[in-house]
Amino acid sequence: MNYRIRNLTSSTDDVESINYKTALTTRLHPMPTFTKGELVKVVYYADHDGADYYANPVVDVSIEWVRDEDGVLKERRETRKWYLDGEGDELGDLVKLTSKFYTAETAAQADARRRSNIISNLTSLAGRFGVREQVEQLFFQYDDAINAYEKTGSPTIIQIIAIEGQPWLNAPVPGTEYNLRQVIIGEMSL
Repeated sequence: MNYRIRNLTSSTDDVESINYKTALTTRLHPMPTFTKGELVKVVYYADHDGADYYANPVVDVSIEWVRDEDGVLKERRETRKWYLDGEGDELGDLVKLTSKFYTAETAAQADARRRSNIISNLTSLAGRFGVREQVEQLFFQYDDAINAYEKTGSPTIIQIIAIEGQPWLNAPVPGTEYNLRQVIIGEMSL
C-alpha cells in the first residue's frame, strides 16, 4: 500500500517511524477535536487555506485518556493511522499504538491544561452564539474564580454561573434543548 506521507518525505524509514512533525518537506496542518477540554483526536492535513478548508489528510491520531475510579489521570493512549495515497481519504491498515503514563504531578499539570482548554473552547463557542463579549466580561469579572478553576479545579466559578443573574445566560443554544448557562456548567463539570 502506498501512503500519502511518502509524498511528503525523502525518508525510506517505515511509515510508522517517520516523524510527521519534523521529517516532512512540508508542515502538516492539525485539526484538533476536544471533548470536555481533552484532546481526543487530531487529523493532520497536507493542505489548508488558513480558514476552513482542509484537504489531503495524512495522519489520524485518536487519543484515549485513562483515569482511575477517582478521576485521576493515569495514562494517555494514542492510536496513529495513516491515510492511503490516491483518490478519497481512506485510512490504511498500519496502526501505531503509544502510551504515556502520568505521575501525580504530571497528571495535575495535564488536568490544569484541560481546564484551560475548556475556558478557551467556551469562549469560542460563545462567539458562535453571538455572546462572546458577554462571556469574556463574565470571565473577567470572576477572574479569580476562573484562575482557581484552571489551576486546581475549584468549583466556585460553576457555582457563580449557576446563580449569576445575567439574562443572556438563559438564552437557548440552537440545536440543543439547553440554555447557555447549562452548556457552560455542563462543559466545566468534570
